[in-house]
Amino acid sequence: MRRFLITSPKYTGTGELWYNFEGMLCRIDLLDTDMNYTQIRYMLNYISPDVNTLAESFAKSGLQIKESPFELTIDDFKREYPYSRNYHLLDPIWNTLTAKVRVLAWFRAIEYRKYCKRNANWYKPKIAASWLQKKEYLNDWKNL
Repeated sequence: MRRFLITSPKYTGTGELWYNFEGMLCRIDLLDTDMNYTQIRYMLNYISPDVNTLAESFAKSGLQIKESPFELTIDDFKREYPYSRNYHLLDPIWNTLTAKVRVLAWFRAIEYRKYCKRNANWYKPKIAASWLQKKEYLNDWKNL
């Protein structure tokens, strides 16, 4: 995964662009900015779906873009996962996961947390180690 931060003197906050392991755009995050509609439309004209042409496309935009190192740790995953019981079981499983699976599990843990909150009246979250072993991160938690 590669992550880029977008800033400008014309708005406050920082936007993020995320590119997957194949170099394709997979996420745009503007939650931490106060950009208005016009500014967002302007920025979207310069975003390249391919990471290899990103710098070239932003060169004439007037926006500052900077790559930010992204390293995902087990603590990042634990922070997003909605159930903190039996974390000692998680370490050996986490160490066997590829970087790609770790990132996918992390993003899906964020969605799983939201799912658990939406269904708190009847659903109890699973232990993280079990959730990873059973590949629950492959579920589309947004649409369940």
